[in-house]
Amino acid sequence: MHNVLGAQTELIKKQGVFNLKWEFVKINGCLQAIIEYRNEMFTNSEVMYLKRFFFETIKKL
Repeated sequence: MHNVLGAQTELIKKQGVFNLKWEFVKINGCLQAIIEYRNEMFTNSEVMYLKRFFFETIKKL
């Protein structure tokens, strides 16, 4: 069986505990990554760059 890795991004409110948080869950047999980040610490494009870098890295494993 082949698992697909997907991702979505969410913003943490200013009172959030972490500056950047990655969470992985399995939904309907697919691994999903939820990336939460503080928008005063990171821009959306910076988080999208990190996401692309992560996925490109694990594809090589």
